[in-house]
Amino acid sequence: MNILPPLPDDEYQALKADIARHGVLVPVELDEQTGEVLDGHHRVRACEELGLPFPPVQWRRFDTDDERKEHALRVNLLRRQLGPVSWAKAFEQLCELRGVRLGSGGDRRSADATSAVQASQIAQELGVTPRTARRRVALANDLADHPELARAVDRGDLSAKEARAEIRGQELTRRRTRAAKAGKRAAAPDGIEVRIGDFAEQLRLLDDESVDLIYTDPPYLMKLDLEWIYGELGRQAARVLKPGASLIAYSGGYSLPRALAALSPHLTYWWPLAAHHAGGRHRTLYGRKVRVHWKPLLWLVKDTHAGDRVVDDLIGRSAPDKTLHDWAQSVDEAAYYIDHLTAPGALVVDPFCGSGTTLIAAHQVGRRAIGIELDPDTAARAKYRIAEETERAA
Repeated sequence: MNILPPLPDDEYQALKADIARHGVLVPVELDEQTGEVLDGHHRVRACEELGLPFPPVQWRRFDTDDERKEHALRVNLLRRQLGPVSWAKAFEQLCELRGVRLGSGGDRRSADATSAVQASQIAQELGVTPRTARRRVALANDLADHPELARAVDRGDLSAKEARAEIRGQELTRRRTRAAKAGKRAAAPDGIEVRIGDFAEQLRLLDDESVDLIYTDPPYLMKLDLEWIYGELGRQAARVLKPGASLIAYSGGYSLPRALAALSPHLTYWWPLAAHHAGGRHRTLYGRKVRVHWKPLLWLVKDTHAGDRVVDDLIGRSAPDKTLHDWAQSVDEAAYYIDHLTAPGALVVDPFCGSGTTLIAAHQVGRRAIGIELDPDTAARAKYRIAEETERAA
């Protein structure tokens, strides 16, 4: 009765080598009625392969098949060094034999009260806390469709967190691939355009003083040439923006001084803006001993600000949808500043449009928009998202 999966090859070879040196130290358990091996399949196999006599035997007798299965499960759960996923599968079998219904994902709140108590008692019989048992069952359920990852976790090659992150990454890749494929066939709404190419080259194609607002999120990792990225953005903005028009560019806290220094020779610094992060999950920068609750946006203008509407310099944001782009920002703040800094029908340009957040926001408030994206697949995903969002809002 081989209820559990075989040992990984490296573990089996280690067991075989030990048996070759020292013999079988733990007797094999056999069913008295059927002669079936209940515990010790790998010891029997190793002896056969090594040409050794059959291992020492301990006989067991059972009244029912369920008793036989439960004993085999308990022996393996208590003696064998099972990985968390294999342990959870054996634990679920044992609970099922005892008529215990586990909650979905091992969650005691989704099982009836009696079953939750019984499952906790079974876990404690096996020397495991109920919480650990629930976590292992939840992990096994999460990895049910990913056997390779499950084996990697059981071998210790991946942690549960890493395995779940890999699943999320695989699903994200699939969704982005589908979106890019669909986006290549999608049509943008009137007044919205996605251009593919280098931002500097594409900005050069725009007419002088033809743009009412540049709203963008440039790449601002410290290892990048921020002086060129923000400097070229500022230089081109000074040409294409209408007099009195604005540029709003995201920055990170680390990169803020470099970004502002690169932009300032070309435009007039107007004010710092802040987008407050939604929810309770905030990144902690241990090097700076700071927990980040907001993201800075630099507001610069051509000559002097020509608008007549008062804007807030702190805006709450909904959590951005990063399904199609790792660095996507929230539509909320984009729509707010586009609406307050431009008139209906104005032209908004995003030289780093990513998944199209700025273009969606512009369309929502009745503005025209041009987005520029270097990567063709990212541009296709942006077109897909824009089409989806505008169709949903129609």
